[in-house]
Amino acid sequence: MNDIPRRNIDELIARYKLEPELKDLYVEGNFDMKLFRKITRELNLNVSVYTIDTVECPASSLMENGLTDNTRSRVVFVAQMLTKTLGDDHAAVRLVADKDFDSILGKPCNRGLLLMTDCTSLEAYFFDEIKNEFFFLDSFGLKISASKLHDSMLAVLHKLFLARAANVALDWGMQWLEPDKCITVCRGDEIIGFNYHEFERRYLSKNSRLHDRPLFHQKLLEIEPRANGEVRGHDVFELLAVWLKKQNIDSNFCDPEVLKTLLFLQTHTQKIIGYSLFQSILSWCGYYQIKAV
Repeated sequence: MNDIPRRNIDELIARYKLEPELKDLYVEGNFDMKLFRKITRELNLNVSVYTIDTVECPASSLMENGLTDNTRSRVVFVAQMLTKTLGDDHAAVRLVADKDFDSILGKPCNRGLLLMTDCTSLEAYFFDEIKNEFFFLDSFGLKISASKLHDSMLAVLHKLFLARAANVALDWGMQWLEPDKCITVCRGDEIIGFNYHEFERRYLSKNSRLHDRPLFHQKLLEIEPRANGEVRGHDVFELLAVWLKKQNIDSNFCDPEVLKTLLFLQTHTQKIIGYSLFQSILSWCGYYQIKAV
């Protein structure tokens, strides 16, 4: 929980007009804040990182702008309001939001002061760390190639992403179905088995949409070419937790938040800053100019 007083939009505008030399970065949640604070600390950048809950965003204002009341929408809303008054490239502030399904829906990504993640979310950046010999596999007695685990997870995660994306594209507002009952532990290269057809049946049935299955399939075929192997970052840790649990691993390690922390701790800053989002933020901070001096 942040211990700084909440500011409204007008106060932020006044702050950045009066102090254009500031470098304030707003993100969605605590995990995002910890990541960016880690990066700015290790690179010695004079940037203040805040979660969006430090800004007052009335639900009524979000609704008036066609946004739902969640943290991502609050980031988008504040970025819109600040960009409208301060312009597209004001030096004092940037905001970061998950790209989510915007590329699937054909929405522009970076807009004014708003920067979008390259992946669907910040958590998705850590997925590739699994194939770098995920350090606790051997300690659990799991004689499994981390690279093969990554590839097996990718096959499942992409199908889950497409199912979520189709729901969003169709604007059905379906309640998500956790896929754990359709996940199995396999031997050989597959490692993780996923009965997608059964999952889809259960997902649609849960939301009284089984009769619309042909339309759902049509939308899946339509969006798949634009999905480019995307995965939803939050699903990475949920799937990994389910897989470990099904192998009777200590339940303390079958917690998605614990797994997220483990991957966060083993990720090197110099590796993650190579992505476009982080390059944009470093450029905004003048990082490379500082290094060249």
